[in-house]
Amino acid sequence: MKSSLQLPEVRLAGPLNRLPAEARARLRPSPHPDWISPMLATLTHRRFSDPNWLFELKFDGERCLAFRNGSSVRLFSRNQKRLNNTYPEIADAIAAQPLDNFVVDGEIVAFDGDVDGVVVPQDADHSVAEPF
Repeated sequence: MKSSLQLPEVRLAGPLNRLPAEARARLRPSPHPDWISPMLATLTHRRFSDPNWLFELKFDGERCLAFRNGSSVRLFSRNQKRLNNTYPEIADAIAAQPLDNFVVDGEIVAFDGDVDGVVVPQDADHSVAEPF
């Protein structure tokens, strides 16, 4: 996409300011997307280990992509099912963030007490959930 804005006119926020100058020079404004396909795991038969990589525990929950564009918040499953009414507390938490133009790809997981007590999100009582 071509833009009439030159990079010095683009206000870089947060982590973008910490990018190397060469990477910042390649940034260009673009319209907010209607949809972005979620990142998917790749099945492999090779084991992978590298001290320069961070690994995290895998919790099973429901995949969610959150789109924040101004005051508009849209939550979608990986199959593009609308989730705003299913997880209103997540939508409210996204709306309360200080930035107003971003996309987040993550997993919604509910806990029953501690980390060992994972609850399937569809079974969770949303009336007592505490958004991040």
